[in-house]
Amino acid sequence: MRSNAEKYLKALVVTQGGKLQRIHNLAALVHQIGQGAADMPCTVDELAELNPCAVVLRYDDQEFELLSRQEIVSRAERMRAWARDRLGLGVQGEAG
Repeated sequence: MRSNAEKYLKALVVTQGGKLQRIHNLAALVHQIGQGAADMPCTVDELAELNPCAVVLRYDDQEFELLSRQEIVSRAERMRAWARDRLGLGVQGEAG
């Protein structure tokens, strides 16, 4: 889920003419989107709390205090839906 949100945010960066960077920091991606992210469903701080989820999968020798699975999924799904809407893709499962 979290990686889906990341990929959609990266797509928004590119469609707005930004340069794609090899980062996994959701808050940094939102900053690249700029004013286009003004109405997103999560705060930058809420997204920053999802960042360790990507790191834990890659670096299991480090300890991080993670959010509950339910909260991670909720935030990631809201961001994915918001980004899909901004990209003109509609709700997943719909045509388009």
